[in-house]
Amino acid sequence: MSLTDWFSSPEPINPDKIADYMQSDSIDTLKTRATDMIDPNSPLMLAQKNNMFQNAQDNLYTSNRIAMQNNLRSGLGNQSGIANFNMDNTAHKTLGNVSKGYQDWVANNLNASNNLLTTTGQHEAKIGEAQASAYGQNITNQNNYNSAMAGNVMNVASMVAMCDKRMKENIKKVGNVKIKGNHTVPLYQFTYKGRKKKHTNVMAQDVEKVNPKAVFTGKNGLKYVSMKDLF
Repeated sequence: MSLTDWFSSPEPINPDKIADYMQSDSIDTLKTRATDMIDPNSPLMLAQKNNMFQNAQDNLYTSNRIAMQNNLRSGLGNQSGIANFNMDNTAHKTLGNVSKGYQDWVANNLNASNNLLTTTGQHEAKIGEAQASAYGQNITNQNNYNSAMAGNVMNVASMVAMCDKRMKENIKKVGNVKIKGNHTVPLYQFTYKGRKKKHTNVMAQDVEKVNPKAVFTGKNGLKYVSMKDLF
């Protein structure tokens, strides 16, 4: 096990990224649509209103032309007071029906808008729950890491690492680390001979120069570092 393995803290989960993963353009579209459906000045509402009244006027125009033609055929003429009354009455009823139809449409839109807002609100609530869960998981991970680190500190006293330079290859210095006695020794990244996994640790030969008590030689002639004497 390398020093990096012992002391690397857990990678925190970014709650904002969780929100980004769950966010959707369709949710924003639904929210905009819900607002437009209850705004009388929105393009959606104005277009629908104009369309309803235009259709009513077209129908009224056709109805009046038919009525006028019938009056002419019946001999009443275009100036008949009864004929004009009937056409005015028809126009009044038609426009009244359109107004009521528009009001009913607005009322239905209010319910539909509320349903859309409920849907988007539920989705945003799920995003908030996911962010809260990520935040809580970060706390749990950090607490577990702190507990593990406390255990590692207790275990380091009894640990011995084979740090002999002769058993390593692909050696690359990556920094320095402080050890007992206010000494600093190089920190290396390397692989053990015949293995592919990368490790990060000190070299026994470097430690021996500044803290020989932390290094001993095994029966195989290789040098080992006693971690309780190193840190």
